[in-house]
Amino acid sequence: MFALAVWYAIAWLFRTHNRLSVLVLVLLVGTFAGYDAMIGDFLYLSRIIVFFPFFWIGYMLTPQRFAEVASRRWVRVGAALIMVVAAGACVFFTFDVLPLRFLFSGRLPFDETGIVGAAWYHRLLAYTIQVLMSFAVLVLIPRRNMGLMTTLGARSLQIYFWHFVPIMILRALGLFPWLASILPGVTWQIMLVLIAAAVSVALGWKPLGAPLTWITLPRSRTARNFR
Repeated sequence: MFALAVWYAIAWLFRTHNRLSVLVLVLLVGTFAGYDAMIGDFLYLSRIIVFFPFFWIGYMLTPQRFAEVASRRWVRVGAALIMVVAAGACVFFTFDVLPLRFLFSGRLPFDETGIVGAAWYHRLLAYTIQVLMSFAVLVLIPRRNMGLMTTLGARSLQIYFWHFVPIMILRALGLFPWLASILPGVTWQIMLVLIAAAVSVALGWKPLGAPLTWITLPRSRTARNFR
C-alpha cells in the first residue's frame, strides 16, 4: 500500500512527459537497480523501483483499448498457450524455475537472490515472464458477471488492505502448526486454502471497504483530472 502511494506520486510528477519515454526510463532503472546492494526492502524501495513499470503501463492503457485487444480470438488462444507453457515449465522444470521466485518478489539485490551470476538479463527475463503472465490472466478472465467471484474481484484491493490482520491473529493463536499436527499428509494445507477462501470472503464485506474508498477518492480537481 505504501508502494502504491509512492507510485501515484511518481506518476503525477511524470504526468506531462512522454509516456513511452518514461516507460523506457523506468524499465532501465528497474532492470539495473539490482546491482546496488543498498536498494533493498527498507521502505519497500526495491519493490517500488522494480514494479513501477507495471503501474506505469496500467496508467498508459485504457480499459476500452485493452478490452478490444483481448476480445480477438487469436489473442485469447495465445494467452491460453502462455498459461499452458508456464504451467508445464513449473511442473517439468521446477528446480530451474524456482530460483526466479526471488526476482519475482522484487525485494532483493542481485547478489542476495541466490542465483549464481544474477545480472540484468535475469531481471529482464523476470519482467518478460511477468508481463506475459499478467497479460494472459487478464485476457482469460471472463467478462460476464460471476456473482460472488465478480464482487470479490471488484473488492480485491480492500481484501489486500486488511488481509495482514487475520494472518497475524491466526499466527498468534498457533493455528498453522496446530493444523499440521492433527491433520495427515497434505490435508492441513488443503484446510489452509479453505480458511484463506473464507477469510477473503469475510474481508470482502462491503462496509470494510469504506475507509479505503475514502482514502483513494480524489480530493482535488487536479487529482480528479490526473488520468
